[in-house]
Amino acid sequence: MISKIISKTFKLLLLVITIIIHSNLCFAENIVVKTTAKVFTEGSKYYFAVYFKNDEGWFTYWKNPGDAGIPLKNYFLINEGQNNNQNITLRELEWPYPQKFKKASGLVSYGYMGITGIFYELDEDSIKRIQNKEMTITSKWLACKETCIPGTTIIRGKFLKDDLSDKNAFVLSDSPSFSISFEEEKKIFSSIPITPASPDQSKNFKNLKEYFVKNIKNEYALYFQLELKESISESENIFIPFPQEQIIFKDEIKLFNQNPNQQNKVLGNKVFVKIPLEVDIPNPLTFKLDASSKINIKFLFNHPISKEKEVLEFTFDRLYIEKELDFIKDLSTLSANTSANTSANTSVNSSVNASIFLNILFALLGGLILNFMPCVLPVILFKLFAVIKHRDDGRSKIVKHNFFYILGIITTFMLFASIIIILKLAGEHTGIGFHMQSPLFMFLLTLILLTFSLNFFGVYEFSQIPGMSKFLNIEKSGKFFFSDFFDGMLATVLSTPCSAPFLGTAMAFALASSPLMIGIIFFSLSIGFSSPFILVSLFPSIYNLIPRPGNWMLYFKKILGVALILTACWTFYVLLSLTLFNIKDVDTKWSTELLNKYASEKRVVFFYFTAKWCITCKVNEKLVIESESFQKLVLKYDLKVLRGDWTSKDEEISKWFKQYDVVGVPANFIQKADGTIINIGELLTIEKIEKNLNL
Repeated sequence: MISKIISKTFKLLLLVITIIIHSNLCFAENIVVKTTAKVFTEGSKYYFAVYFKNDEGWFTYWKNPGDAGIPLKNYFLINEGQNNNQNITLRELEWPYPQKFKKASGLVSYGYMGITGIFYELDEDSIKRIQNKEMTITSKWLACKETCIPGTTIIRGKFLKDDLSDKNAFVLSDSPSFSISFEEEKKIFSSIPITPASPDQSKNFKNLKEYFVKNIKNEYALYFQLELKESISESENIFIPFPQEQIIFKDEIKLFNQNPNQQNKVLGNKVFVKIPLEVDIPNPLTFKLDASSKINIKFLFNHPISKEKEVLEFTFDRLYIEKELDFIKDLSTLSANTSANTSANTSVNSSVNASIFLNILFALLGGLILNFMPCVLPVILFKLFAVIKHRDDGRSKIVKHNFFYILGIITTFMLFASIIIILKLAGEHTGIGFHMQSPLFMFLLTLILLTFSLNFFGVYEFSQIPGMSKFLNIEKSGKFFFSDFFDGMLATVLSTPCSAPFLGTAMAFALASSPLMIGIIFFSLSIGFSSPFILVSLFPSIYNLIPRPGNWMLYFKKILGVALILTACWTFYVLLSLTLFNIKDVDTKWSTELLNKYASEKRVVFFYFTAKWCITCKVNEKLVIESESFQKLVLKYDLKVLRGDWTSKDEEISKWFKQYDVVGVPANFIQKADGTIINIGELLTIEKIEKNLNL
């Protein structure tokens, strides 16, 4: 019976993996966001516009993506001659007003469906610099539907006309991926909100009042008081916050005064908007606002009646205690009979919600696959030895052994998640395997592996070390199985340099999301990594499939000793690379300058990122990149091959990783002749590389 359940479970798992791989290949073969660029004229002013067209059902993100997402981003390079590409910064206008996507779970995102554009002002100085120059526009985006796909598009063109009012002032090097009419351009441009000098000068509200409030639970919120004469929609936001350091905004809540003693109780006269906040401050108990510690917060303001859009920036220099404001206790949410125009968002909301669950599934699958990656095999064999050793123990003891092993895995993954959250809040970019760049950590890891390997060869027994027997055998008291917990921690530490299939997608989604989502993805990853032992705990009869302990284990123990010594040699090699010397690479070293040079020459480039502490990277290199078949591909497609080494922290690589949402190594890419960059995943095959070269 148990074997049938296990068989059906694995068949179902294989089916799910097949479906996901198929859908990923479908997504990879179709760029769901297209870009083009034009000069736009409004009166006597000139603007350079980059337009985005999302495929049907897909959407991209505004400056503040909400609870999850990555905003659109454009980068500009101009060719000063002789492949001298220089960054140029153009003054960006406010973006068109975004659409709100609210999920059933309450999570909110802001972004765009269909066609949108970002406009840049062309003043005299910028016009002089770009005229008769070639420009490369790199656009970075995250598009979501049933899943979320990060992507990059690159377009090139040249400013050929001195008169920028000419419709051919900027000519693309290749045919545009889509066309946009002048009427569509004007419509997008007209959706850009205006920016009054101050909220007091807003043409929509003259009596707008705002409050920064703290309640007795040390919870913060902003309150805005508005006077209206008509009913309003609950589904549309009145205020959309811009990104703000140290503040996380939750979705607004519309309230009205229901006190029967108040004359202004009728909905449509006085309306209050509450925006709950999470304020990241060192000491919330002593936090206050005054003239010396004021906070400026910028919002998109959508007039609920006229629908006119403005950008309003408020200065908060007083922190109100909730009980100081009598009106708050009489507020209630808008009644259910207020009009709600939610039909346009229904499919998008469910899609965003589905993308969260899909990335959780990716994390579960990625964690499961980590068990079979080269990085962690020695420790998995080490744990297998312990499993065989306890084969004939009672069910309760087997479950306890597995429980503490799983607990060690979950604890370590959540510790890594906490470190990543702290680094992210500090503005640092990090990803999988960051700890392997520390010489001290690699020294300690080498020492631990060497210690265990010598124990397996019988050089000494832990029980002979004073105090160690008691420390490692707390299990005799039935309270805590330290050795199993430590095995789980060690397995996790060795697994994290690997970036398994599905794992990179889930991690990119997590790192672009809130701290809560990072925690959820890492927890899911730990469950996936622990899943074989969770399965054994649920069905201990699986142990019957494992051979009984015997003399053969003495030989198996020595095999494990060899595996651990080889792993220790690998970590020692990495330690030397980080400290005493740096082993030179024979391949052409990757750099953004070289990548841009080949792009300007319309050369096809295969480039990959590796590290000496990444065993999966070494497998890719030995079995694929250094193979004769790969060399034939290089000749066949006239490839340029670049290699980026991330063994030690490299600022240029880290910056590129952050720009393209890469979370760790291995990472493999192809840059097409038109400059489009394709991420071909963690694990390489000749067939996969050639298929992507032919896209």
